[in-house]
Order: sequence, then structure tokens, then C-alpha cells
Amino acid sequence: QKKRNAQDEAREGHSKARKIAHCFLHAKNLSFETTADEVQELFKELASCKVVSYPMEDGKGMGFAVLKFEKLQDLEKCLKLDKTEFCGRTIYLEKVLVMPGIFVRYSPETADEDIKEKFSKCGAIANIDIKNDEEGKSRGICLIKYDSEDAIWKALLLNRTELNGEKLKVALSYRNSKGELSGSKGRGEYGGSGRTSNFRGRGGGSGRRGGRGGSGRRGGRGRGGN
Repeated sequence: QKKRNAQDEAREGHSKARKIAHCFLHAKNLSFETTADEVQELFKELASCKVVSYPMEDGKGMGFAVLKFEKLQDLEKCLKLDKTEFCGRTIYLEKVLVMPGIFVRYSPETADEDIKEKFSKCGAIANIDIKNDEEGKSRGICLIKYDSEDAIWKALLLNRTELNGEKLKVALSYRNSKGELSGSKGRGEYGGSGRTSNFRGRGGGSGRRGGRGGSGRRGGRGRGGN
């Protein structure tokens, strides 16, 4: 009986984990003039949801948002908005298949402990994977996983903040519907100038979906852009 109970608890825990993992939606290429309320209203016309992350800079959005749904079927309804026009931009939607973490790009000169100290202020870190080169030196890239959702949303707000005089680049990390790691198509293992890189923030690179200031086919003009 005890063995059966343990198995039931394990199945129940797995079910809960799947529910959490499948109820996030990443919306990209949003207009920088759009507000979090406008984004939520767009999706709430189809299903009940909540914008849990909408990073801003200088009073304007940074082109992406994360929404949470209580039911997977509600999220699925909203996927019909993928590649549709919203506030003058074509938006792109991806269902997050696992509890997201964050990618961080920083100066290779920054000590590992400085990164851990800064991001641990957002919440308890479950795991941090700092990438080194063949000589054991930091590549200035890491993947951080937290114990809670709230810590992830707080950590995303650290994008473009400074650490030891250098600006950080922080992006959501997850596997898309094809099982691909977000930001992994660019140069380097995490981020770069690839087609779906999440690191192309203001002044972004040449990816097809470059972010604010990016020069790609789907990049935003950015403040001060042409």
C-alpha cells in the first residue's frame, strides 16, 4: 500500500509539473509602445490568462512578454494569434515546454561569484551553469534555473542593468515546440545573432527577428532608429 501511495504521489507531482510547464506563452516582436494591459486584453479575448513578465526600459516595453494560463487548452486557443498583426507588428508566439530559466550574457572578466550574488537576490537558485572555454576561462555566458516562478520574472528585469561597469543581457530560457533551446541558433551556445535569439535587445544584432534597433528582416527600428 505504501509503495502504491508513493507511486501515486510521484504521478501526481509529475502531473502538476507538466501543468506548470505547459501553461506559459512567450510573445515576441511586440511593439515597444504597447502596454502590458493591452497585451493581456488581446489574449483575454480568447482565454483567461495573466501577463507575468513584461520588461520595460525608459518607460517603454522591450518587445516581449510572458503570459501564464491556468489551463493548457486556453493557451492552445491563443496560439492562433501567432504571426498575426498587433499594434503594427507581426507577433510570434511560442509555448514554453518546461519551467523556464534565464540566459545571461556578461563580461568574461566578471567573477562567477559576482554573477551568483547578483542573481541570487531574485530568489533561490536551483542550478547555475557557467560556460568556460577550453582553457577553463569564462565565456561570459551562463544558464540559471530558479526554484520559483517569481524569481524568473524578477531576474528578467535585470536585463541591461550594470554589473562591474558592464551591461548584462538577460533572456528567457526554454525549449520550444520543436525541442530547441531558445536562443541556441545563433553564434555560440547561448544566444548570439541567430534567427530566434532572445539576446537581441536594444541595439540588437542581425538576426531575422532582431530586437530593438536590430537590422534583421523582423527587427524593430528601435528608439532613435531609422
